[in-house]
Amino acid sequence: MLLYQNCFKKRTRPTLNEWSKLLRLEVRHFSKVFILIDALDECPEGNNIRKNFLDEILELQSSVQLFVTSRRCSTIEREFEKATRIEIHASDEDVRRYLGCRIEGEHLLKRHVEADPFLRKQIINTIAEKAKGM
Repeated sequence: MLLYQNCFKKRTRPTLNEWSKLLRLEVRHFSKVFILIDALDECPEGNNIRKNFLDEILELQSSVQLFVTSRRCSTIEREFEKATRIEIHASDEDVRRYLGCRIEGEHLLKRHVEADPFLRKQIINTIAEKAKGM
């Protein structure tokens, strides 16, 4: 609560170091801790942001179970070269089904594709081609 109050007063956000201290304190209260980091590749590399973040997380590795998702990225792969890996790719049919549902859920887009059924097919085909398993 003190961290929140300090940041609130100063109108700042916690630093990586402050978050790390807080996380280390909390991890000690549990016998097992699981941390999920999704889309690590989207964490910026500039100013060593990703490297510093990874350094902090990897320091916790002895007391936590880590699950990280990322697109293929050599700098990330080097950090986790001894970790168990699973490659996951969306099938073309999964992408098409997902896009069809999203089109149905978007009111404005749904009106356009109902007026022009070819447009629906064109949107789904183009995006599915570009997705390449993502």
